[in-house]
Amino acid sequence: MKLPSITTRTGAFIALALAVLIYGGNFAANRSALQAGLTPDDMVTLRFFVAGPLLLPVFFALGWKTCAGVGWGRGLVLAIGSGVPMVFLMNLGLTMAPASYGAAVQPGMVTVVATLAGFVVFALRPTVPVTIGLVLAFTGLLFIGLSGASSGGSNAWIGVLCFAVAGSFWGLYVVLSRYWSVEPLAATAVVAVLSFVVWAPYYLGVSVQRLSVLSWAELAFHAFNQGILNTVVALWLFTSAAAVVGPAIAGRFPPMIPVVGLAIAVLAIGEQPSALQIAGMILIVIGLLATTWKRQAA
Repeated sequence: MKLPSITTRTGAFIALALAVLIYGGNFAANRSALQAGLTPDDMVTLRFFVAGPLLLPVFFALGWKTCAGVGWGRGLVLAIGSGVPMVFLMNLGLTMAPASYGAAVQPGMVTVVATLAGFVVFALRPTVPVTIGLVLAFTGLLFIGLSGASSGGSNAWIGVLCFAVAGSFWGLYVVLSRYWSVEPLAATAVVAVLSFVVWAPYYLGVSVQRLSVLSWAELAFHAFNQGILNTVVALWLFTSAAAVVGPAIAGRFPPMIPVVGLAIAVLAIGEQPSALQIAGMILIVIGLLATTWKRQAA
């Protein structure tokens, strides 16, 4: 079972830009919902109570006995990597640290962990640009951590740590899904369905009353953003575009997520970055670009 694909380079670049916009804007959107009274539990629910049932037909079409062809053991590992733990930690971090911190730290850790794990799993030899890029990215992450400790609030450094761990989970998911040659649609269906099955009994047994703090229109927006835009649409945009322009060019777009995330956080929810945070983000962007830049044509 396949989703329709993008066929032109122009369409691919537009798709990549939209994917970056969705991923970057997610931090500000989530921060806004959490400030309005929702909890990290609620945000996990809004994502997987939508994505799980939506992708259930895909899961069954690919074969439920084999966990959509992935295998139950591998499926559970992938669900841990990009399912409930990752989403919960990201939103927990947003209750303590600004959205712009998350938009920089989490994607940064994804690339750092995926790159480092690639050296071990795929026996890749680090090039000079990659090594320099990792050093710059780590330095930028340290700057943002220091900024959080000094000006982001008493618990901001804990939020930064949550973003770092969430990014590490996602980075391992990226590496393992590639190592196991799992199709993106199959991986997404497995994560969404297994997360829904595991999370639903817990959440329904605790309380759903907190969702009433937002209007139906606001809940619909966040459910659409969580369960459809970030879980399905952005993945489809990025995967389809990468098939057209190649992974080398496509890989140069995710480093722009911190920039987009900061811009949206400033414009949408009024966050004001410190000089140390801006310096850290610049280092992260340069570092991530260095780790993904390829000399060969894509």
